[in-house]
Order: sequence, then C-alpha cells, then structure tokens
Amino acid sequence: MNKKEKASEYFGSGLNCAQSVLAAFADELGLDKNQIFKLASGLGGGLAKNGHVCGAVNGAIMVLGLKYAGESNNPGEINGPAIAKANQFIAKFKEINGSINCRELLDGVDLLTEEGQAEWTSRNLHDVTCTPVVQKAVEIILDME
Repeated sequence: MNKKEKASEYFGSGLNCAQSVLAAFADELGLDKNQIFKLASGLGGGLAKNGHVCGAVNGAIMVLGLKYAGESNNPGEINGPAIAKANQFIAKFKEINGSINCRELLDGVDLLTEEGQAEWTSRNLHDVTCTPVVQKAVEIILDME
C-alpha cells in the first residue's frame, strides 16, 4: 500500500486529517503510530475544529520538519531547510486547493457547531472534500522528494 492509500485508510478509519498524513509517513520516519495519533489529535478540523489551518497541512508540515530540519545547535540551521520546504508545500497546496484554511476548504462550514457538524455529514464533506485534501497533501510531499 502506498502512502496516499495509507493516509486515506487512516482517515477513513476515523483519524483526523493531520494524524492521517503524518501516520502515512510513520514507517519511513521511524515514528510510533500511537504517539503520532496523540501528538496530532488536536490538529484536525483546522486546529481542534476551529477552521484554521487545515489538519492535512499541519500534518504535512510536521512530516517536512522531520524529513528536512537540520541537525545543529543553531536554530537557523535546524529550521531553515524545513521552513523552505514548508513554504514550498503551502504554495503548492494553495495553488491546488485555493486555501490552507479548513473552514474555507469546507465552504464556511463551522465544525464546532452542531449545525456545522450536521452540514458536514449531510454534504458528505469527509469524502467529497477532506479525503481528497488528505490525499493531495501526501502527493505534494512525495512530489517534493
């Protein structure tokens, strides 16, 4: 199973978008999946369902940090390569999806409200919007390698 399929499977099993993207790279990065699930548990729905930065973006940025951050005691040397990759990812994600913000990707649906949750379910946004966004986040990372 490739990473895109893994991310889709994780997302379909009930994990949030950040957990799903990060977990798809767990084996490659030598990470424990249970720790990933805990670490990224509050990132889905645009930071705890607040509609801010999409969890798939947050998960991808964590993957890129783990893959590209430098090894040094100097923060600039540690952060610089990862920041460059993160900005490259963000630009591509925005180009494809129009935004990096969850609520904008979901056409204004507020996941913190009962009404928003009902709309998310009735419009099948999990499958129509979120699953493709999770898959695209993984594809963008893979294209950057």
